[in-house]
Amino acid sequence: MYSNAKTSVSAGSGKQAIEALELLDSETQVQDVLSEIVGAYGKVNSISLVPPRKEVVRNEYKYLVNFDSTQDAMAAAAELKCLLVGFSALLVSVSRS
Repeated sequence: MYSNAKTSVSAGSGKQAIEALELLDSETQVQDVLSEIVGAYGKVNSISLVPPRKEVVRNEYKYLVNFDSTQDAMAAAAELKCLLVGFSALLVSVSRS
């Protein structure tokens, strides 16, 4: 479980944990906590920040999470309400202020 003065995030709270990522201060914190959240579903091979397109001006960051197992990726996508990409990757959107 990750916690600081602003928020407490645990892998067991699913979509709420993803939504709570917007309260974190730094990109490093977001990636660390995201790793904990998705790691609860299985072995994660990598987490990468997807670069935004130039014409998109939103405060939303997208992460591509690659799992070792298709079943783990499908379970995480279903519970976290994230987009399943291919067989073993998720696209996770995090709003940032």
